[in-house]
Amino acid sequence: MKPRAEALAAKAVHQYRGRDIFAYLALRYYLEATAARGDRWTEDNAAQIVLGSPAGRYLNSYHFKALRNDGSPEHRQLSVPNPSEALIEALLICSSAEAWRRERSDQLFSYDPTERTERGGYFRGYMPGLRERQRAIAKACLARPTAIVRYVDIKAFYPSITPARADAAWSAFSERHAIPKALSNLGHKLIRNHSIESSGKSVLTGPMFSHFIANLVLKDLDDAASRFTASYFRYVDDITLVGEPAEIENSLRDIINHLDRLGLRLHLGDAAKDITVAGSEWLKSAEDYRDEASGASWMKLVGNIKKLLLLYPNVGPELEARLQENGFRFPMPDYDQAVRERGAFEKVRRLALWVWLLFRSRRATIKYILADALELRKRFQRETHALLAAQVNESQFQRKRRVSKLRYRLGRLAYLSESSELRRLAEQARALPELRFHAALLGAITSLNCSEVLSLGTNVAQSAAQIFRAMGETARLSSPVRTEAELQGLAVLIMNGVSVEGEVGFEGDALLQIARGNVGRELMKNTSGFLQELACLHGSGPARHASIIKTAFDVEQDIFLDALEFEYGYYF
Repeated sequence: MKPRAEALAAKAVHQYRGRDIFAYLALRYYLEATAARGDRWTEDNAAQIVLGSPAGRYLNSYHFKALRNDGSPEHRQLSVPNPSEALIEALLICSSAEAWRRERSDQLFSYDPTERTERGGYFRGYMPGLRERQRAIAKACLARPTAIVRYVDIKAFYPSITPARADAAWSAFSERHAIPKALSNLGHKLIRNHSIESSGKSVLTGPMFSHFIANLVLKDLDDAASRFTASYFRYVDDITLVGEPAEIENSLRDIINHLDRLGLRLHLGDAAKDITVAGSEWLKSAEDYRDEASGASWMKLVGNIKKLLLLYPNVGPELEARLQENGFRFPMPDYDQAVRERGAFEKVRRLALWVWLLFRSRRATIKYILADALELRKRFQRETHALLAAQVNESQFQRKRRVSKLRYRLGRLAYLSESSELRRLAEQARALPELRFHAALLGAITSLNCSEVLSLGTNVAQSAAQIFRAMGETARLSSPVRTEAELQGLAVLIMNGVSVEGEVGFEGDALLQIARGNVGRELMKNTSGFLQELACLHGSGPARHASIIKTAFDVEQDIFLDALEFEYGYYF
């Protein structure tokens, strides 16, 4: 039995499980080596590997972004790093957390680094930050009843941050806080890797270190916000201003001047990106991100499933069968190995989590889980139909609110609703282009046709793959696989253990061979970059991807539901 992974390895695994399935699998194979699980490995060996490599080893993974005007999918190309670099990201971000917290602006609500001892990821989850921003905007609106609220965002944010600007921001931060030279050099090496990969154009979209660097680049803007005439709130590249019209215009001029010096631009005049709403109307949205206070809730349902699996790992197959009998599609992570991992439960007991688990597990039974799931199914279906039937002559602000609420519910109904209901919802969702991801996913679940899902990208394919695996169904393709995005989506289905029927082609493609477990010496030698490393880490022999995806990395790993994690990019 391998020893329990230490904090940096756990952070990397948990962070990239929500980012990209290829990066996650590479990390899991890398961390099968006992030595690689220790923090010392990251600080010494992984650091030397990264410093000694002439360039980064990235995979360009195609994720769905939006629909173009002609209806074709637009993809966000994420450059996901190899495992050694992911571990170095964890080291750099958590080592900088305390220093960053001392200078972090109160007007910034995104990508707050976690402490080194926390195992859940490099940054706090996106939802707590959204809730804090919502409360701050509400407070500003209540203080000024005649104010207006204006949303703007930075155009092509990460692709517009040059390596030189990133390097200067990291240098200044390192000097201000006396970051040890070894760590400072590692940060410069990651930025240099980004520069090589982007041909000197920008930091990469995909690596988590880019988020930390982006906050450093905008630090002067955040600091200057206290002098703006309007109240300023920032979440990644979204900027919200609250004030009288003249105050907002004055503040916008200041923001434009700051951004211009950084080579950045705002999306101005775009109806979908530049939104103005009266403060009194905005206040109707103040509670949009609140926690469900009582009764059955999504968090309680998923939490009870995890508690039951942790306390009684062998009950997983029975719970999965009972849920399937009632039309639910929940993936059941296997916590058995994590529970038996040497030292895992000693730590759980030492932290008093064992007593907490026993106390809080009174509703963690198959009976109560089924009852709560049925209650949530009825409530989300009722609320979704009401939202879909809402008036169409709404403002852009109210439309975005309605779309966000629909995404929240449709994502959960993918796991909860019966097929007949999902079929109706998929048809209705197609009326809104912003719901294409959900319409395609629900349509695939009911028709078993995954061609559209593959065309949308790997994040959509992973959402479908997880549910198809829970259903035990075969994915069918109505059209041949032609594009790189479709090929990656196909690999995602296969890696999740989903059987596929249809015309594929690309038989010699390296990623497809790795997905199928056709890994030999030629593949390990001839494939370059990320895929070569993934092939070497997997090794020869039958594919192991599906069992790795199903098996929880440790007892802290939450039940990850891929159709929900897509939502984070849509809050404004």
